[in-house]
Amino acid sequence: MTQALQLEALKANSKNVELHPAWHDVLDATDASLLLENQGPLTYLYRQDVQENDLYWVSFVNQVGKVCHKPFTYNKTVQKWLYLNNNGIVPPESKLFDCLSDMIHFNALRCSPKESNPLVS
Repeated sequence: MTQALQLEALKANSKNVELHPAWHDVLDATDASLLLENQGPLTYLYRQDVQENDLYWVSFVNQVGKVCHKPFTYNKTVQKWLYLNNNGIVPPESKLFDCLSDMIHFNALRCSPKESNPLVS
């Protein structure tokens, strides 16, 4: 794939995040935590990193009420979403919502992504 096509794919997929109902533009972790304070488990928002334009975060309330933050990005070479966890790069996903499911660990929580709640801006 040419570099121009990779850049087009990156722009298109960035729009997928920015048009999502849970999109909250540029926020730091403190502001995201304040927005999620007193929200129910599996409530989440997407936000852009305050320093890096191509880095995004999902901030969410886990099952015990703690706010967590996980970074993710769109890799233009493989044309998939991916994020880093403590063990390295998680297998990439082509759809943003599938990546969200991996980041919040729906399978480990034994719940469905349909049980999640986007915090609408």
